[in-house]
Amino acid sequence: MRWLPVLAALAISGSGAAWAVEKTSSEEVEMLVQRGLRLRKAGDDAGALPEFQKAYQLAANPRTAAQLGLVEQALGRWDEAEGHLTIAIRSTGDPWVEKHRESLQSAMVIVRGHIGSVQIAGEPSGAEAYVNGRLVGRLPMNQPITVIAGEVDIELRAEGYQKRVEKVVIAVNQHKPIVLRLERVDTPSATDDGKRSGDAVAATETGAAAGTARAVSTEAHAIGPIVGWSLAGVGLATVTVGVVEALLGQSKMDGAVTDATAANAMMNMSLYANAQAKLSTGRSQRSLGIVVASIGGAVAVGGIIVALLTRSTPADATQVTRLEPWFGTSGDQVALGGIKWSRTW
Repeated sequence: MRWLPVLAALAISGSGAAWAVEKTSSEEVEMLVQRGLRLRKAGDDAGALPEFQKAYQLAANPRTAAQLGLVEQALGRWDEAEGHLTIAIRSTGDPWVEKHRESLQSAMVIVRGHIGSVQIAGEPSGAEAYVNGRLVGRLPMNQPITVIAGEVDIELRAEGYQKRVEKVVIAVNQHKPIVLRLERVDTPSATDDGKRSGDAVAATETGAAAGTARAVSTEAHAIGPIVGWSLAGVGLATVTVGVVEALLGQSKMDGAVTDATAANAMMNMSLYANAQAKLSTGRSQRSLGIVVASIGGAVAVGGIIVALLTRSTPADATQVTRLEPWFGTSGDQVALGGIKWSRTW
């Protein structure tokens, strides 16, 4: 019985220490948040980011998630911002979030105008999946990965397999499934007999490859013009698609400017946020259209060059009829152009 007072004192002391640690942690989180807010008001979003990151690590609650998401939005870290703002918006009962919910939802509209998602699947099970160099999980993966719209590097790694990297283009609000399968790394034989056998096979394959190369060269020379004109046709079609896409994007941007003007006049933040999202979508669509048109133009020019360089006259032919592109120049300017018809006797 004489130990009861001592145990009671220890219990009280322990609870007091825990309360003191919790109070200290809470005060530190508040100091970090306030320091981050001061830096943001001064225009230093990059300096505020680590302050909010530390606060979120110490106390992962809706308020710290929201503050971290907002500074990530300001820095263009759209994929990270979407995750933290989602945590805040989906919470219920937090007084700070309820007070600022409308602003958080407007920020989320802007963020979602810059992101898409990928669903990674494939083989083998347990392979590590990387997105833009960042480890995001292991196969199988049930949840999609949020990414910033644009070109994305998807990489799969597994021990005993050759790694594989795929570049994909993700549009705004697009969800794209990606399936990657890795090939096993072959282990060479360690015996001399195996080595000699491999050398013999290699020599045979080298001779066969040389003959095949000659045959392929002859065949390529014969089908080169067909491939070239086909590429030129595909390139021109791609240019058309790119131009249409760019014009549609410009139209969206013009509409967004009109909406933003109306929103400013009415002081309607929701309409203004929608206009910003529309402007961002239009800008991305226009940029994509310009890129597609440029690629199409390069393919078309390359196809014409291939067609012209690989044309030939069969040795056993008495005559050959051709339709060829023709350009007349004046100085360094193209003055005339058309299709030339010619015959070889």
